[in-house]
Amino acid sequence: MNRTLVGLVLVVLCAGLFLRDAWPPDETRYADVARAMSAGEGAIVPRLHGEVYGEKPPLFFWASAAVGELGVPVGLAPRVVSLLAAAATLALLPRLGRGLGLETETASRGALVLATAPLFLAYAHVGMLDATSTALVCAAIAAKVARAERRGPARAALVGAEGLVLGAALLTKGPVLLLFPLGARVGAWLGERRRSSSGPERPAAALDASDLVALGVALAVAGSWLAAAACVEGASYVRAITLGQAVRRMTGDAPHLRPPGYLLLVTAAGLLPWTLLGVGRPPASPSDSAPRTMAGRAALLGWIVLPLVLLSLLRTQQPHYLLPVLPAAALLLAERVEGAPRRAVRAAAALGVLLGAGLLAVPFALARVGARHERDALVAFVAHDPAIAAGAVCAGLLLLLVTLWPAPPRLRLAPWQRAAAACVGLLALGLLALHRLDAFMSPRALLAAPSVRDARAFEAPSSVRSAVRLLAGGAEVEVLAERSVRDRLLADPGRVALVWEGDVPALGLGHDAVGEVARGYARGRVLVALRAVPIPSASPERVSRPPASR
Repeated sequence: MNRTLVGLVLVVLCAGLFLRDAWPPDETRYADVARAMSAGEGAIVPRLHGEVYGEKPPLFFWASAAVGELGVPVGLAPRVVSLLAAAATLALLPRLGRGLGLETETASRGALVLATAPLFLAYAHVGMLDATSTALVCAAIAAKVARAERRGPARAALVGAEGLVLGAALLTKGPVLLLFPLGARVGAWLGERRRSSSGPERPAAALDASDLVALGVALAVAGSWLAAAACVEGASYVRAITLGQAVRRMTGDAPHLRPPGYLLLVTAAGLLPWTLLGVGRPPASPSDSAPRTMAGRAALLGWIVLPLVLLSLLRTQQPHYLLPVLPAAALLLAERVEGAPRRAVRAAAALGVLLGAGLLAVPFALARVGARHERDALVAFVAHDPAIAAGAVCAGLLLLLVTLWPAPPRLRLAPWQRAAAACVGLLALGLLALHRLDAFMSPRALLAAPSVRDARAFEAPSSVRSAVRLLAGGAEVEVLAERSVRDRLLADPGRVALVWEGDVPALGLGHDAVGEVARGYARGRVLVALRAVPIPSASPERVSRPPASR
């Protein structure tokens, strides 16, 4: 059953890839960097809009560009990379769990826990770096664990493989990803000290001299790229991509400032309902577990705790910072959820009932909200969309069914199996909602309007610039310079300026030959298309609002 549900999750995610466009700003920005690489720009150093993109190392963009070369549309390629990375993580997890001493059934259940964790699912479906980072961390630790039972050439090959994977991790998100395999080693070392009298066997994840060789290989891989980047862009770029990024996050000279405990709360919430089912059971005593299993648990705890403590000290934090700890958390929870105590089962059931009842009430709540905000097209659409209402009702009924239905003994599911089935249903609802909201998040429909699609050049806000470039083909796209919009449009009749609706009055266009020719949506906000027109503009085309049933 575990493999069947994991496979079902992957099938649903694959189908979800085609339900929406890449959404600005991050997905479209990363896709635009990959597009530039495919076009021959920035093969060594990533480039965005013709300039150096110094926020991230290049490996994720290399992978996206490679997927694009296989015929995948450029806007879809980063999400394909993320989904492939998520599938690789799920495939590695059972083998990794067995290598750490967990029972085969427990390790297999760990993949199911991870596959239905909301935080993991969210990042498996977006074209960002974090699912890839998680897969590389998992692969590096799996190589470390696998070589514990190898000798000779096989062990040397696994040491080299771990070094290459760690090098790829460094080229994906930098040195921060080394914290996770280091945490596993620290946990194994502490577990080894506690059980030193239990037997001669060393934990699979324990520190040894070969770790230095793997680290050396990783540094050689990353150093080779840094040397090439220095030749292309100079030493200042190398300093910015290494020290500069770390300093910004430690000093708080960056967005996303969060309070203490933020990462812990987000990660715990992102693992619901498994945190409710799993954390209530006390860990088994040493007398109940083999020493190898106890050492494996210690390694998993170290994998989680060390990055959690250190990353929580940063002033700037985002929900995905701890995504690479989810495989370890899934394996620990998988060991506990099968025999979850009654109070934990009741807590998870209460959550399911509350959420199910809330979903059943969604159509009525949306109708009231829509009546109050009828002028807001996005709110009105969501409030009256029959697909969203029907999906919420179906998901609510499913939650109540799997939580409360007293099935016959032959069909009865364990609490953790019911939780997994509920998560799959909620995943389908989430993908449906993304599909229905796509017209308000992607500017595709606006750019397809007859008065816009023939433009030779665009000006757009920086957050949607990459989206316009990807959807408008080979048209030139520049950052919107609001003070000179009128003059630039009059000088070039083939140019279109895309402006947020709230910013239009500040432009002072007046009633002249520049007017609004279409309006649509991007990022959930109204985006207006301005263009030089022969006569004052008539009523603009409204292109991005799907029909709503009332």
